[in-house]
Formats: sequence, C-alpha cells, structure tokens
Amino acid sequence: MRILSLLLPLPLLLYLTTTLLVSDYRIEAIVNNTPITTLDVKKRIFLDQRFAQQLQQSPNSSELQKKIWQQALQTLIEETLLLKQVQKEKITLSPKDKSKIQKKIQTLIQRAGSLSTLILNLKKNNLSLQDLKQNIATQLLIQKLIYKKLSKHAYVIPKEIKYLYKKIKQQFQKTHEIPPNPLYQQLFTPPRLTVRQIEIDYTPASKYTKQKAQKLAQSIYQQLQKGTPFEKLAKQYSQGAHAQKGGLWQVPTEQDLHPAVQKIAKNLKENEYTPPIHLSNEKIFLLLQIVQRKKPHLKPFQNVQDTLEKIIQQKRYKLFFERYLKKLKTNAIIQLADENKSP
Repeated sequence: MRILSLLLPLPLLLYLTTTLLVSDYRIEAIVNNTPITTLDVKKRIFLDQRFAQQLQQSPNSSELQKKIWQQALQTLIEETLLLKQVQKEKITLSPKDKSKIQKKIQTLIQRAGSLSTLILNLKKNNLSLQDLKQNIATQLLIQKLIYKKLSKHAYVIPKEIKYLYKKIKQQFQKTHEIPPNPLYQQLFTPPRLTVRQIEIDYTPASKYTKQKAQKLAQSIYQQLQKGTPFEKLAKQYSQGAHAQKGGLWQVPTEQDLHPAVQKIAKNLKENEYTPPIHLSNEKIFLLLQIVQRKKPHLKPFQNVQDTLEKIIQQKRYKLFFERYLKKLKTNAIIQLADENKSP
C-alpha cells in the first residue's frame, strides 16, 4: 500500500453540528482516485452503532474521538476498496436484498417512533434517509462479494465438525463456561436460576414506613425458620410483581440478580433462603429463596451439526476477509492527510 501526503490539517471533531461547514469538504483520504471527505467520515461515525455507543460513554474524551475518527476513516477506506471489487464482479442487490433493506428501515422507524422522527434525527447529523439506505446496501453488497469469493472454500467436511465438537466439549468440561459468541451459545442448553422472593417496600406509595417494613421482613424470616413455606408467605406478604405466583420467577444466573443479592445468593443451596436484605436505593427489604439451579449442558452432537458448520464457516469468513482486504490495500494507492497517518 503506497501512502502519499496530502498535507491537510486534521479537522475538529464537530460530531454534533447541524450545519455544513467548509471544513466538511476537506479531503481526509484518496483511495485509487476516490476522495473521502470530512463529511463522509462524520456520516460514517453516526451510521455505525459501535462508534455511537463509544461516544455516548465518553462524549468529552478527545483521545476517544481521535480513535473513533481513525477507525471510521479506515472503515471508509476498506469499503471504498471493496465496493470497487463489487463493481468489477458485477454484484447487484436482488429483490430479496432490497426487501431486507426495507425491513431494516422499518425496524429503525419503529425504534424512533415514527418516520418523521427518524428523518429529523438523521437531518440533525446531516444525514438523509437515502444515506441510511445506502449504508445498509453497502454492507449487503460487501457481504455478497465475500461470500462469492469464499464459496469455493465454504464446504466443511464431517471430520472438521466432529473435531470442533470434541474441542468445545473438552473446554466446557474444564471451565464450565459458555463462550460469548451467539453461535456457540446455540450449542448449549441455557442456564436457569429459579427463585422465589418476598418484597416489602417502604416507598411513598407503600403503607409501610421503613421501620415497619423492616420489622415485617424480620417477622417473615422468623416464620420461615419455623417451617412456614416460602411460597405461602410470598403470597401473603410480598408486594412484588410475582406475589400471586408465590414470588416465583426465573433468571439466567445469579449475575442477573441485584448486586446486593448476588453476594448472598451465590452461596445458597436449593431451597435455602436469605435473611432480609435491605436494598436502600429501591426502598425494599427482600427475602429470596433458591428453588432450582439448572446448569447449562452441551447439546447432543446430532442436534448441533448445522451450528458447528456455521461456526467453522464464520472463522473462515473472517480469515479470508482479513487476507483479501490486506491484498486489496497492498495493491491500492491510498493517500492520507498527514494527521491521519499512524505515528
């Protein structure tokens, strides 16, 4: 990859500007004679959910802004190279692809509340509905390009599938942890924690003061110790949403419980219960019983062969994509503004 200097200043990261500036048309990079402007980078930042989430976490961090700027610029450079290959391969969107785009737009409209709200939000960031559609179309076209290039390598032999299953099984037996990858999670039955809880609150809407709520919670705890069923007491006293079911509800693991409850609950065996736990922020005294812990299990091999094949193909896709992109960059002429170069 040949890098040439454009001797242009790095633009200020005015992410939230609603007015087009002269500086928005500065050239950040040129990829095989195709320019990428400041405005292009800004648009890419807003259209990429990853960047938006990072900015929301630390909106005032100049270091983070620079990092995101560089990532967005590199993404645009890569997309420019890939779209050129899309043209060479004469890859187009099928009616099914166009339907996918429309469905994604409809989903975004629902999230925004209405079409007019979505358009207004886009306009605030110098974007249009067409920009949004074009971004989705670009991702689909690139995906089709890679799958076309990868198609001859897509076949997975049964031996590979069996080997991967064996490897995952051995790893799970050692760690008892499920990998975070969604495809891997499909290989396992999900964990389930069934609990019962009794909530006594002293919020302004409650009939109890803090002292009375605490006294009642302690009284319930004493009744439990004397053998009164937790379910019966939950139906009688709990003010929680699950009271009529005897306080019964399910969560995946202890990590999904309130942090103050996690510390105590993780050491409880089935049918054991906590003493009253004071959740001061919520103004609640809580008693919790562990009903059942259902651990995750690796599903039988015959039930997950298709998923295992997808995992192998996903790895191949990623590896092929990285190599293919590296080759495109090596053969390209990419000109960067000095401030956009790596030190």
